[in-house]
Parts: sequence; C-alpha cells; structure tokens
Amino acid sequence: MPRPKEKEPRHRVAQLSATTFRIVECYVRLAPKAQRCFLIDTGCGLGNLRKFIEDNINIDHWPYTVICTHFHFDHIAANHLFKDEQICFGGADKEFVLKSRGMPMPLYEGGHLGNVIDYPITQWLQDGELIPLDKAEPPQAESSLQVIFTPGHSPDSISLWDPEERRLFCGDFMYPSAAWDDPLSPPGGLYAMCEGSSMSVYHKAMLKVSGLRMEGP
Repeated sequence: MPRPKEKEPRHRVAQLSATTFRIVECYVRLAPKAQRCFLIDTGCGLGNLRKFIEDNINIDHWPYTVICTHFHFDHIAANHLFKDEQICFGGADKEFVLKSRGMPMPLYEGGHLGNVIDYPITQWLQDGELIPLDKAEPPQAESSLQVIFTPGHSPDSISLWDPEERRLFCGDFMYPSAAWDDPLSPPGGLYAMCEGSSMSVYHKAMLKVSGLRMEGP
C-alpha cells in the first residue's frame, strides 16, 4: 500500500508590526519605501519558506535581501530557495563560515546534525554597516538596519538594529525568557556550548548592545 503523502509543514507566524513578522526562527522585515523584503535567517528548511512568505507576507513579490545572523544550519537551511537573491553574512570570521560550507554542522553537544543545500554568498557585511530601508543616498541611520557584530554564540554572529521599530534582530545571540509562550521553547539566557562560543566575547558584545534604546517614547 503506498504511503500517504505528507502535508506541507505549516509555518508558525506572528505579526509584530505593520512591516515585521516572525516565522519561528526567521524574521521578515518589509521595506515599502525600498520595495524590498528583508529576510533575517531562513530556519531549518521545513516546507517551502519562500512560497509561504510570498503567499502570506511578501504578496507583491518584492526582491529579497537575506541576512544570516550566523552560520548554524537551523538559521540557513532554506537559503538555497533564495539563491537568485542577495544573501549576506557578517564578515567578522569568514574562515569560520567558509570552512563549514557543505559539511554537517553540530549545533550543540548531544544535538542533531544538519545538512544544507549549497547557495551563493553575495555580500560580507561589516560592523556598523547601514542597510537602507528606503532609497536614500547615502543611507541614513534612522531609516536603515544597522549591522552590529555580536560574537559569543558563534564567531560570526551579527545582530541588526532597527531604529524605526526599536527592535534588535539577534539570532541566537540572546533568547527571551519564553518564546511564543511555548513550554518547548528554549529558556532564556546565553547559549555558549557551540564551536567557537566564548563567554568572555559574549560579555563584550553584550556591553556593545546595552546602550540601544529599545523601549520608551
């Protein structure tokens, strides 16, 4: 008897603002003034992430800029679906990223391995670089995503500061106390058990982002 076809995995999405959406381990930041869709990480590769985004969020099919916060497979596994778009990584430790391409990547001690379909890296981002959310030339800090090198969880980790929404996209650099109000979500804290993790480096990066104004009028 033939095995029944599995249903397409359903993505869990939450709308955080008029232009920002969270899909489990990914974020979508729409930039209407630039007519561009910024995708921050691509998750574990379950289902067709691009189709889901274009059916539900990027319905105008604006071009993408994919920004990867770090090179762990649960954040890059669907990058290949965007191989015709801009795909960016932080340039703090290119060797760490390049030596791991095409290899299984352990996430943590006792954890699982992931294999990633190859894709091009089109840009290495620099610390402090501005990624404009509009078409201003030169880019203005108040209307751009700011790249912040935040190593600690991994040597290549970056965060993105969005001053318009006072939001820090930080990958696995830090966790909230309870994501999604889900008992299966990881507890809050720092994850420093991976290859290249460092608590001393974490501390310096925390000081770096501590001055960001994330709350208040």
